Amino acid sequence: MLKGDVIKCLPGVEHWHSAAPKSTFAYIAVTPTQKGKTIWLEPVSDKDYNSVK
Repeated sequence: MLKGDVIKCLPGVEHWHSAAPKSTFAYIAVTPTQKGKTIWLEPVSDKDYNSVK
């Protein structure tokens, strides 16, 4: 991903937000309320997070 990219996540598709180790990441999420509320899943484990290269 590059600065300014827009990523569209479709309803019902599980995904996660994060930066790779030693990098930064920020996002703005917009969720139309008529599509239902956001369902937050479990946090990413340290093992999975640190395995990103």
